[in-house]
Formats: sequence, structure tokens, C-alpha cells
Amino acid sequence: LLWIYLSWMIILGGVERSRGLVLQERVEAGHRHPVLTLLSLLAFLQRRHAVGEAVREVDAMRVVGRQQEADWAEFSRLLYALRLIRTTREGELVLARDLSQLDFLALYRQLPWPLPTRADIAAYPAEPWLPGLTELLSEGEASMETRLRQPLDGLLRAAGAEREA
Repeated sequence: LLWIYLSWMIILGGVERSRGLVLQERVEAGHRHPVLTLLSLLAFLQRRHAVGEAVREVDAMRVVGRQQEADWAEFSRLLYALRLIRTTREGELVLARDLSQLDFLALYRQLPWPLPTRADIAAYPAEPWLPGLTELLSEGEASMETRLRQPLDGLLRAAGAEREA
């Protein structure tokens, strides 16, 4: 009886240790911004499409990253809904649209997530397209900063005056 107890304690201790390592890996890797992850996935699909290759779902999940594997279903559902990907007879993924015909704003307006911040971009792994996006978002952020620096009192007072009229 003591032998069974000790065996179970060793097994459960190993399970606890391996689960702790997985959780530590997730915390260290951080949660990547979904818009950036989606762009990485589209860039991967585009590169493979350019050489006439399809993408296995496992390879697409690697691009999404281990810390977001649980989100893969949402990413794939969204890409299908936007008609950006389709499945081949062999069960592989291919681009279904020419990405030169889709601009970032049109894509963004269909996404359920906010734009990434500078901190999100800084924490994201290096990608060839990241500097261009950084520049694009920095210009938009600078413009938004100047336009939105209005006292809330004036904004809310104006809204209240319209209701009373």
C-alpha cells in the first residue's frame, strides 16, 4: 500500500512540475496582440502562396504561437469568414484573395480587436513587415493625439446642450 502511495506521489509531482513549466513558458512568452499575430499568419500564407505551396494547419498554428494555440479556432474562423483563406482537397490552407486588393483599414474594420499599441509592437517578435506597420500606426496615433486632446467638460457639455435643444 505504501508503494502505491509513493508511486502516485511521484506521478502527481511530475504532472505538477510539467504543468508549472508550461505556465512559466506562457508567462515568459507573453500574450501576443491578435492583430499582429493575424498579420504574421497572413504574411506566412502569402509567402507560401507566392511559391505555389499550401499551408498545413499545424504550420499555421506554429505561426500563431504556442501561447495562442487556443485562439487558433478564432483566427481560422475569422479568416474563413473574411474569405481570406480556403481549404484544399488535401485539407491544407491557401489564400483565397489577392492581398493587394485589401487595405489594412478595410481588414481592421472587420476585426474584433483594437489596434496594437507601441508596447504591443515592441514586445512582438521581429517581422519584415513590422517597421512599415509601426510607421503607419505612429502617424495615426500622432494625429489622434492632437485631435483628441480636448477637455471632457467641453465635449460632454456640448452633448448635453444638443439633448436639451
